This record gives sequence, C-alpha cells and structure tokens, in this order.
Amino acid sequence: MKAIISILALNFFASHAYAVIDLTKPAFEQQQLVELIDSNRVTTLDEVPRILPADFKINFVLKHGIKRVGERGHLNETKVSQSADPLLPRAIIWDERSGFSISYNGGGEGQLAPHRLDLFSFNPVAKTFHLEQIDFPIQGKVQVTTTDCASCHGPRHRPIFGMYPDWPAFYGSDNDELTGDKEVQKLELADYEAFRKQSGHHPRYEPLFDSNSVQKYLGRPDYLSFPYRPDVSEEARNVSRSFSFRPALRMGILYNRMTAQSVLAVLKQNPEYLKWAPYFVFNLLGCDWRTELQVSRNIWNQRAQKKLGMKANLLATGILEYRQNLALMGLRINDIDIRYSYNHAGYANNDATEKVMEVGYVREPGKPVKYFNSYFDGSATIDELLAARILEDLGKKYPQIMSGLKFHGLTDKYQKFTDRFKLDKEFFAEMDKWGTWIPLYYPQSLSALHHRETYKEEFRVQQQNACRNLQDVFLK
Repeated sequence: MKAIISILALNFFASHAYAVIDLTKPAFEQQQLVELIDSNRVTTLDEVPRILPADFKINFVLKHGIKRVGERGHLNETKVSQSADPLLPRAIIWDERSGFSISYNGGGEGQLAPHRLDLFSFNPVAKTFHLEQIDFPIQGKVQVTTTDCASCHGPRHRPIFGMYPDWPAFYGSDNDELTGDKEVQKLELADYEAFRKQSGHHPRYEPLFDSNSVQKYLGRPDYLSFPYRPDVSEEARNVSRSFSFRPALRMGILYNRMTAQSVLAVLKQNPEYLKWAPYFVFNLLGCDWRTELQVSRNIWNQRAQKKLGMKANLLATGILEYRQNLALMGLRINDIDIRYSYNHAGYANNDATEKVMEVGYVREPGKPVKYFNSYFDGSATIDELLAARILEDLGKKYPQIMSGLKFHGLTDKYQKFTDRFKLDKEFFAEMDKWGTWIPLYYPQSLSALHHRETYKEEFRVQQQNACRNLQDVFLK
C-alpha cells in the first residue's frame, strides 16, 4: 500500500486552477447551512453531508478519539463532550473565509449526541465566537439552539485545537501524516484503511471523499490518506508539503488568527485599554528596558503592582511575568491559548523546557528566562499575532509606533516555493486577511520539534524596533 502511495505522490501537478478555496463562490456561513437544510427538506443528520457545497466539505479533519500521548508529548484532553471512534470518527468541516465550522460523529451505538450537528461561528464585526447546535430528526423548520459549552470552550466560546504539529486523538496526529514509519502513523494508517473501506457506505462520510472534488480542488485523484499528506517527503519544495494536503495545520492557523482578533476586541472593551496596552504588548514582545529608562521602568512596574494588588513578579530582563501581564488586562492563559479545553490542568504548567508542547517558560543555559511557550500554529504564535494586532491598532492613532516594523504573512513566507504556492496562494491570501504577525525570538531548542524556521537577524531588528518605539512613544 505504501508503494502505491509513493507512486501516486510522483504524479503531482500543480496549477493556479487548483485551490482549496474557491473564490468564485461565496464563503459558507451558518445562514446558508440552515437554508440548505430547509430547502432540501432534510430531516436527519445522515442527509446533511450530501447537501454541503463541495468547496466547503473539501476542508475537514477526522478525530478518532484514541487517547495516545502526542508524538512530541502533547497532553490529551481529560474532558471530551463528544465521542469519537476510529471507524466512526468525529468530522470537523470548516470554511476558511468565514471561519464557520460544523462537526458530528458517526452516530454509532453508544456514541454521545449521535444525532446532533454542532455549529461554530465567528461574528466578523463583534469578533465573537458562538457555539450552537441543530438536533435531529427535524420536524418542520430548522431550530438552532445555543450549546452550553463554557466548561470546555470558556466563557467566550473560543476554539480548542492542539498545537502544531501534534494533534493527539486526531487522524494525522503527527504533522498531518499517516504513511511514515513512526509507530503512531502505522497505528493510525491501519485504522484509517479500515475506516476508508467502510466510509464509502456511510452517508456521513462518503460525501467527504468525492473523487471529483479531490481532482477539482487538489489537482490529483483521490488517494488513501486524503485529506492528509500522501507521503512524508521532507523536501521543502515538494508539492506534497503544500498546506492544501495538511488540513489540521490549516485549521490551527485559522483558529489562532480568529482567536487573536477576538482577544483584541476583548482588550479594547477595557476602559483602561489605551493606558495599559503599550506596557502589555511591551511585555508580550519580551522587550528589554533601555538603561536610560530605568526610572520609567520602575514607575511602570509600580503601577502594575498597584493594578494587580500584589507584588509584581519581574523577570531578569525587567519585564512582567507572563501570567501577571495577562492579568493586567483581565485575561488568563486559558483565554488566549487554544491547545486545551478551557479548564485543562495543563495550563498550570510553568516550565516547558523539557515539555515543548506545553505552556510555560523555556529556559536556555546562560540566558535570562524570557520566552513563554505560547500557542504555535505552524506559522506564528498567538503572542506574535496578538502583538501585531495591538501594534496595528495603536498605530492608527500613533503612526510613529509603526516605524521600522514589518508584519509577516504566509504569502511572503512561502511564495518562494513556486509549485507549492500555486496550490496554496488563495489560502495564504485569506489567512493574511485574518492576521499577520511580528516575529518574536524563540529558543533554538524548539526549532526541530516545532518545525520552526531560523530566527533571522531581520526578525530581531524588527522586534527591537517595536520595543524602541513603545518606549519612545508611550513608556518614557
């Protein structure tokens, strides 16, 4: 079977005609779904997948639900509201322009909520998340009801998805791959083969594996490991490394950018936002106070101590400890980091030096403790995205804050890979609309396991420019 997959992998061809986002059609949102169900007189959940637009259901991941520790040590969820099974996995399908997602399981005996369709939407104006549901069978018009998911998704219903490239309990849990020699991939591929054999006869899964859609949007025939990578090539320019063949990577990138927008909206509701935002983002960027500004440093830290009602916990570089910095703005790590459910015990961890998929500080020999291991989606961390959104917002009123800064996007980063880029360019353009980022320093010990690019000198200069501007404009 692996030999067949390898042969198919050689037949890739990419053209501008192929893309997982069809810009000739409108983004798919909740209202369109409700209208489709009503107009097609759908009464059961089994009938829903066949009526979904092809360009919507090309984007999906499947959760098998087996509790294995992630390949890189990512923790499992301890509380899961929806059951999944290797032969009856939970499908999550989403639109990369609207952020609208739906999910359901196979409806098997013993599965929780076997006839419930979960809906996840994002209000582009209010920047708020909404979790709702449709219960089947339907009698008459569709009824959409609010889902009580605060215990898992938090008070603002933010998404939950593991940190790249490790998504335990999902197929393709290791880097969107199933066909390699790693033990987890061998186990998942065996289960996936069994699932694919039966999925052609299951109304909830069969429409997801439409050969015409695979050919239309990906430029190749259906293959065993679809929608995941068809091979495990590590050659950077290989088309199989395209994001189009890495659905979990794409979903994490989208959800992380949505979360950054949502958090900024929450911050701006704070009546003291303009007072504290510069100091907050200064700490988020991991800035160093300039020697001549030590008096200003002490003043701001005293203000923080008064605001927090406790002694300010300062790192060796003089910046405020990560959790206290969030607390200044009424936030917790749980509000901005989406790798776990909201009340997961993993958020209590504070030392990630030997736990590279967990939250916490990463310590480097001979260097001051500074880097906090925030959620990383494969292209940027939530801190890089949020810092860029705050700087961008402050720059509307204080343009000088943007001097010497460059926000980075997926288009700039990946257009050098010509053949891959043909498949991904629409996706990159849409994600860059959701949010670009400012690169932050990270310890090189994370590079291999997180699959991160080298922290370049130009990134360091841009980070230092942001720190300088914040001190000159706001913090003197």
